[in-house]
Amino acid sequence: MFRIFLIFNLLLTSLYAQEPENPLIGKQSTEVKDLTSNLTWMNRAFNEKLTSFKDFNGKVVVLEFSAVWCGPCIASIPHLIEIQTQLSPVGLRVISIFSPDNDPPLEGIIKEFKINYDVARDNKNELFTGYSIQSFPQVYVLNSTGKVAWHGHPMELDKGYLVELLLANIPIGSNEILKTAKKELIEGNILAARTTLETAPPETALAADQLSQFIQNLAKGTVASFPDFAQLSEMEKFAYAENYENLLVRFGEIDAFKSLKANVEALKKSETYEFQKALYEQEKAEKEKQAAMEEAAQAEWNNLVETMILPAESAGETDFKKFIPQFKAFLEKYKGTQMAEQVENILRTRKILE
Repeated sequence: MFRIFLIFNLLLTSLYAQEPENPLIGKQSTEVKDLTSNLTWMNRAFNEKLTSFKDFNGKVVVLEFSAVWCGPCIASIPHLIEIQTQLSPVGLRVISIFSPDNDPPLEGIIKEFKINYDVARDNKNELFTGYSIQSFPQVYVLNSTGKVAWHGHPMELDKGYLVELLLANIPIGSNEILKTAKKELIEGNILAARTTLETAPPETALAADQLSQFIQNLAKGTVASFPDFAQLSEMEKFAYAENYENLLVRFGEIDAFKSLKANVEALKKSETYEFQKALYEQEKAEKEKQAAMEEAAQAEWNNLVETMILPAESAGETDFKKFIPQFKAFLEKYKGTQMAEQVENILRTRKILE
């Protein structure tokens, strides 16, 4: 029981660990397993008829394998929506392939999350077999030439890496200024890249213009990921404004941000702006404090399990009531955290605490 609980928490903390090299890396997707006529397309992002990965020539594809009953799969949906929203203007597409199971109905999941990427059901598990899918969720990233470039968990997807793959379509040659601008884009230093491109020599004008257009399209995707300002609560509007200010640090002033700027300026003209801002800062500080407590609680519980409970299990002990003082101390120290609540529920379910 404790071992399972420890493993669960360690999975949360080591989500981004590197997996061993997958044997499909470097292979052409159409050779591994192409799209088939046995796919039922449940959602189409751009109303296209998709029959082969060749249809995505020149685009980077995030190919996710999922199931309607899989909790981690459903939890990954907002992340995939964000990636599709922000990076589709620069040539990325997300495709989610679901297993044949339909309980709960896939249609309801698409509607509930307002999924904005391509979704299909693999009625005969052909792609699942071709890509050796035995657990969920999993992602394969196909580069702009259709080759398998990466494999892992959808929450491990790194936007910088995806941007790097997308930039492969722009021939920058050996020019050091363009190389620097490309590196800055991959690192997320958009403003630095824009500044660097201003010094590009005339003979690199075509590639420099393509990089500049890439930045403009990236900005459009970023703007699209912002919520509807009119639908936000007062506190959410301040988070919106803070995110806008962070964008200015990354991008600098850019035409695509005009609507965001107008909304933030209107917010600042409100008569209650200073009062509401103070409330927002207070609420934000409380949330950050709570998040830090949750992180500390998880780390301390994992330590208790590793240093106390697992050694006892290994020694064949089954009575953990001797650890009650340590358990109570932990619960008291982290009272009010979700972690403490989970631990207490397990201890009471196992009759260790009455």
